Formats: sequence, structure tokens, C-alpha cells
Amino acid sequence: MQINEQKTMLLSSAGTSRLKVAVDGAGREEVAGAEARKFAQDEAARRGFGPGVGGLCENPNIGPIGADGEFVKDNDVLDPNTQISGFRAEFTFAQKI
Repeated sequence: MQINEQKTMLLSSAGTSRLKVAVDGAGREEVAGAEARKFAQDEAARRGFGPGVGGLCENPNIGPIGADGEFVKDNDVLDPNTQISGFRAEFTFAQKI
């Protein structure tokens, strides 16, 4: 399990800033578990979104990763010829003001 530095980023919009932390792993169970959540929280804290500063979205976006490093989408998930290289969970943290 590791932080995907390319997919982990600050999301700016009107209002408060949000941080998306992407955790990549070999299997769905690995990225959907409590250890992945703690891993993402630690990374968020390192970037200034820790306890008392920001909140964690309770429902991360979880899905398979294709050979190109992106989420496999739509009917490609069901295609037996689609190469799956792992799974990703994207956690979103909101920064309180």
C-alpha cells in the first residue's frame, strides 16, 4: 500500500480547500480497510489537514486501476480482457475555516 503522489492533490474551489489523498494497493480489501484510512489520515495531517483542522469524507471513492494507472470505468470493469494492476481509494479531507 502506498500514497499515489500524482493523484494526491489539493482541490481548490469556492469556499474551503479540500485535499484528495489517493492510496494504491494490490487488492480492494487492502485499500478499503481501516489501515488505508489511517494511512490517508496520516498523509493529510502531514499536509496540514489533521485532526481539528479538517474532516474526512466517510465514503472514499474505491475502484480498480487499469494498466494506464487510471480508474477502470464503465463496462471495461466487466471485460475479462481488461488488465487490472491494483486498486485505489481516494479519500477527501475538508479544511475547516
